[in-house]
Amino acid sequence: MNMPQSQVTKPSFIAPKIEKGEYYILDLDADKKESFTIACGGLEQCSLDYQVERNHFKYFGIEYIVAGTCEITLNGEKYELSAGSLFSYTPNCQLKITNTGDTTLVKYFVDFSGDGSERIVQNQIFQRPGVLKPECTKWIAHVFQELQECGTLAYSQSQEICSHLLNYLIVRLDSVDVQEKPHSTPSYATFEACKSYLESNYSNIFSAHEVADMFHISHQYLCRLFKRFCDETPSQMLIRLKLIRSALLLEQGNLLVKEIAEKVGFEDQYYFSKRFKSYFGVSPRGYAASSKETLIA
Repeated sequence: MNMPQSQVTKPSFIAPKIEKGEYYILDLDADKKESFTIACGGLEQCSLDYQVERNHFKYFGIEYIVAGTCEITLNGEKYELSAGSLFSYTPNCQLKITNTGDTTLVKYFVDFSGDGSERIVQNQIFQRPGVLKPECTKWIAHVFQELQECGTLAYSQSQEICSHLLNYLIVRLDSVDVQEKPHSTPSYATFEACKSYLESNYSNIFSAHEVADMFHISHQYLCRLFKRFCDETPSQMLIRLKLIRSALLLEQGNLLVKEIAEKVGFEDQYYFSKRFKSYFGVSPRGYAASSKETLIA
């Protein structure tokens, strides 16, 4: 059986400048195994000055941006990534990740190795060249959430369950229709600008109408852009980003619910609590209490 996560030493390769990290360690000797094996994974809330650079990492990896923006340099090529993007890396590649936004960068990662990895890396996420931005990403977030849950709860079959989840993620990604430059039209450029602005300033935005006003377009047109190029409405994305940030603040345990609601841009504490419970299935106070119990355990 896997060791309880509280008894597992965090790997030395975890980058500094992490405000909060939740990790699962399954087998750090995965690079020595013949079969496909997951080494570790986690969810990281990165500081504004977060930066990591690696040249001799021994695992294959996939990372998914939940919130914020970053620049990655992969084997000399630079990419600007925002929420919903995935990137991958292979052993011993040259990789540099830098937080480029003025909000917290939040990302999942999973690292793995073994002979089965050689087959898996034929997938387009490792071939294009390592950066992918599907138009629909909600299911991807769900897979990473499942990986996180199954890894951190230390089931006796965690390795097997997580391996199946990762295989599913990679195989399904291979069937996603992703275009190298999906849209070169003015409408797509407007969508990207609106989305980037929303992702960078969500704490100070009270409604999607403000985003439309910022770019001198109608709210109706903004909604049409998101319907065409995204799997969320602008209002849904705004609320999701606020709630994810508020959950991270609740886990820190040093602010009142009212203070957190104000910090992420909810004018009404009761409306905030209602939306939080609808999204996470538990009240803000219940979520904070659960996080505290997990840390103590």
